[in-house]
Amino acid sequence: MGKEGREVRLALRLMGLLQHQGKSVYALAKAAGLDVHTVQRVMKGETAHPSAWTLAALAKALHVSLDALLPGEDR
Repeated sequence: MGKEGREVRLALRLMGLLQHQGKSVYALAKAAGLDVHTVQRVMKGETAHPSAWTLAALAKALHVSLDALLPGEDR
């Protein structure tokens, strides 16, 4: 699957984690120290290459590892 597929899988993974944890996008952004618009773009799959810092902040705020956050190619 190509780059666009990875972005969509990341967005779906984030949505699933938020739903599972009962958090809103706004709560996630605040906990991660990120602008809500940044988080919204990642959640919509609009960010082609989220920075390592952004991904690490999201993972930390969701209490998961980067490996758990980032979808593998063929998981």
